Amino acid sequence: MGKRFLLPSLYEVLTIVLLLTSNTPVDNADGVWHTAIGSGIKSPTHIPSYNKWYFEPPPGYKDRNFQWLSDFLLFRIYKSGGWQLLRSMKVLCVVFMAIILIGILQKERINPLYGGFLLIITLSTTGIMWSVRPTIFSNLLFALLVLILYSRNKKLFLAIPLIFLIWTNLHPAVFIGLYALLVFAIGDLMEKKRIDNQIWWVIPASILTMCINPYGTRIFRVPFILLQDRQMLGQIEEWLPYINIYFLIFLLFLFFIAVISKPSRPKLTLWILAFLPFPLISVRHQPLFGIAAFPFLIRQIKGINQKNFLTRWVNAVKKYDTGFHFPLYLSIAFLIVFVWNSHYPEKALDTQKYPVNAVETLKKLNAKRIYVSPLWTGYILLHKKSNQKVFYDWKEPYRKDLFYAVDILEIGRPQWKEVIKAYRIDGFIIPCNHPMADILMRDKGWRCVYHGKDGAMFVKQKT
Repeated sequence: MGKRFLLPSLYEVLTIVLLLTSNTPVDNADGVWHTAIGSGIKSPTHIPSYNKWYFEPPPGYKDRNFQWLSDFLLFRIYKSGGWQLLRSMKVLCVVFMAIILIGILQKERINPLYGGFLLIITLSTTGIMWSVRPTIFSNLLFALLVLILYSRNKKLFLAIPLIFLIWTNLHPAVFIGLYALLVFAIGDLMEKKRIDNQIWWVIPASILTMCINPYGTRIFRVPFILLQDRQMLGQIEEWLPYINIYFLIFLLFLFFIAVISKPSRPKLTLWILAFLPFPLISVRHQPLFGIAAFPFLIRQIKGINQKNFLTRWVNAVKKYDTGFHFPLYLSIAFLIVFVWNSHYPEKALDTQKYPVNAVETLKKLNAKRIYVSPLWTGYILLHKKSNQKVFYDWKEPYRKDLFYAVDILEIGRPQWKEVIKAYRIDGFIIPCNHPMADILMRDKGWRCVYHGKDGAMFVKQKT
């Protein structure tokens, strides 16, 4: 025990390194926007319309916030401890995901040398979504679901409907979780010619708990609404197909293991093939594929001779270490991160991406209908006056009527005056290199009231 106390295992070292490296500033505009939207949510029965912040919607328009619980939690964390506490929350979520994956490795008794490498490339694949936004909760719950499904622990299966109850209020990716349950059940049917009793009741119970949300059964319209929204799927970068270097390495490793190892069970083959299309369609689904592929890779690696000359050097772990050392090392590392974030709050947010100084001028303006650069909308929502409204920012997929207006103003097309007149815009907060900045600077009907490194602010001249 004395030697073990001074020598942390490979998994412990990797987790601590992950904890320290994931402590990056809050820089995702989508996460800042969700944090701002959460400021108006008091309870499941009090979810205000986006019209509270945005311009008036067209007649008959109804908005929906299917991620209300994520928005609520993000804002409450922000209100309690600012961006530094949100930053620490992100680190915790990432580390919990790593612990879940390590739990799977420990259960299967994988040599830590192989398991450590598998953990690194899997977490590198999921790293594209390591940001303060609702997807981080979704990825964590999906990892927990995969752990439970492949643990075959009947007691843990009881928690699946509860996971779906929470997940359906956190993020629409809950439907990928439901898809995972169906694929798992079909795999059982293929392999055993029957479906285990616990799956029979888990699927309908999970569907029922998904109905417990502010919108009831209307939640099941979400996949169809998203698939029909061509503007969002075609213009928002993370919904487009893109293979980065980490995901390419992961795919090559997956193919290599599949070739050199013994043929996999039909159930696992179905599982991996069922999830393969997701990352090829959209980059935002790469983390989910990385997590889904984890059980397949583990079972394939188990079929390979794991003995090598490094085995004695690696501290092989026989079972999941829930003893004294793992919590000790992890607690010390997280304490260092938390103290650092608390001591340097100015480093918790990537201030180079937001108009930090411009918002002070915003509070003195009489402008009430402000066009904001789309990536800044969330930050402005947190700092504007109560009587000020901002323009649409592409986060609400049901406002197709505004896609074209945003396109005109973002590019500075000749029709910009018609858009301003139609939406009665009387203020602009945009980057200095924005096409509209030069246009407004030369137009006599507009006055520049702020110009700095973090942006420019214009107000309409009174006639």
